[in-house]
Amino acid sequence: MSCSSAKAAVNSLLTPPVHASTRVSAEGPAEPVELGAAEAVPKGGAEIFREHHVVVSRSEEGEYRAFSAVCTHRSCPLHKIKGTVSTCTCHGSRFDVTTGEVLQGPAVAPLTELDVSADGGRLVARPRPA
Repeated sequence: MSCSSAKAAVNSLLTPPVHASTRVSAEGPAEPVELGAAEAVPKGGAEIFREHHVVVSRSEEGEYRAFSAVCTHRSCPLHKIKGTVSTCTCHGSRFDVTTGEVLQGPAVAPLTELDVSADGGRLVARPRPA
């Protein structure tokens, strides 16, 4: 086995494959979606609503912010949050889920911000008007 083919084999093990069915739109939902109970997002924390590819953070003051939970590099869904940081499992981009900002590439564009409201104790996310 040549050095370059050995390197490619190791890289394929370290970087999970991205299949077309794994990729989703980095823009977030195209219409309003009910995410769940507003209480699910702790003050000073964040929660990913995987079925809708939305991440919602909540400040200590109780203000909610929502973003698409899709990496802007290659449209892989974000799955986990540690503190207020989510890391893309495909290529390692890191995002601050309270601001949407990129903390580490290869992504260069921030997460798409969505409008979010707590209507009747239920979180609803919707695309921002153009």
